Amino acid sequence: MHEEDVSPQPRPHALTVLVLLVLAALTLSYLAAYALPDALVASQIMPPWPHETDPRPHWMLAGFVSLFGTLSAISCVIRFLSWRQLRCIDAIADEGTGSK
Repeated sequence: MHEEDVSPQPRPHALTVLVLLVLAALTLSYLAAYALPDALVASQIMPPWPHETDPRPHWMLAGFVSLFGTLSAISCVIRFLSWRQLRCIDAIADEGTGSK
């Protein structure tokens, strides 16, 4: 393939990435807080708890906050490392054009 044939892909918008992070955190926290304990109760590995003392909403909120924070921190670190690497590549390219 020639360079002219390849069109650059548009970068995802920050809002799109944020929505995907929220959806991933919500999905995983729901599965860990509701689906897994329900499966354990259904298979009689874990005893059911009374409805007035149901800890699952708290587990889901704690899981969501933890996962969203972790995923956000990882994305910030990856973005920083990418920015730093691109700076190094640009510096190498500038050295190559300046010496000619």
